[in-house]
Amino acid sequence: MSVLLTTYQHERFIADALEGVVAQRLDGPWEVIVGDDASTDRNREIIRDYARRYPDLIHTHFPERNLGHGGRPIFAQMVERARGDHLAVLDGDDYWTDPRKLARQSAYLDAHPGCAMCFHDVVIHWEDGSAPDSRSTRRWEPRRFGLRHLLGSVNIAACSPMFRRTALAPLPEWYRDVIWGDWQLYVLAAQHGWIGYLPDAMAVYRVNDGGVTWADDGSVVERARRVVRFHGELAGRFDARLDRVFARSRSKALFELAAAQAAAGDDGGARDSLARSLRAYGPRLRPRDARRLLLRRSIGRGPHR
Repeated sequence: MSVLLTTYQHERFIADALEGVVAQRLDGPWEVIVGDDASTDRNREIIRDYARRYPDLIHTHFPERNLGHGGRPIFAQMVERARGDHLAVLDGDDYWTDPRKLARQSAYLDAHPGCAMCFHDVVIHWEDGSAPDSRSTRRWEPRRFGLRHLLGSVNIAACSPMFRRTALAPLPEWYRDVIWGDWQLYVLAAQHGWIGYLPDAMAVYRVNDGGVTWADDGSVVERARRVVRFHGELAGRFDARLDRVFARSRSKALFELAAAQAAAGDDGGARDSLARSLRAYGPRLRPRDARRLLLRRSIGRGPHR
């Protein structure tokens, strides 16, 4: 079992993350690799202190310079260094709350050989108090997921997954340049088996000014553009038999972008995104795609309300 804790400029939070890790109760051997991407605050100092206190458990991975790309290159290095058959991941500004989290997930993978990755619910906590705490994943979600679920509406917080090492290692070269490092990992895992869901909340995902979330890009239109880019990045990087699945997910993302642009009064952009949406899934228009035609007809009548 290997825990991969990736961190950068997290001096306010890293102690909570490490406390949640060292509190884990496991029967077998395990290791913790803490990778700091050349922070300039006290992050490394705090990590070194924990490494001194737990020398047989915590190992540091400190590159001499910042590797950038949203932490994806340093994470790839940590995956290569990991020795465990199961890989649990965590960012330095989140923390685990259940001391049996790792044991439960590892037992789940052992009991289900066809499962490539499992995750659990988490509490979403806004540090500035701008929103109440909430749960990441609806409790009525199915307990097993496939690729179509990942490209749909399921939410998987980055502090919750545990992977089989064989589902990730080695990470492909293109991984360092993707827009969201976590979701591509889930898609990679889905090529090796199904994804399991444990409904209990066993971690806290912080939303703070030092973190990066998919929703940090300001306007609804900009967020929609990032979703389109994410779906576009999947094409040509996996089994060719999945191209149609990816094309459909990108078509849906382009439609959502068109709707956002239309609502913002950008009729020209909406028309272009809608046309790309229809092209992305091929020339055949299915009945459920009729709403796209309705949107196309409404463009040009002014901002939507």
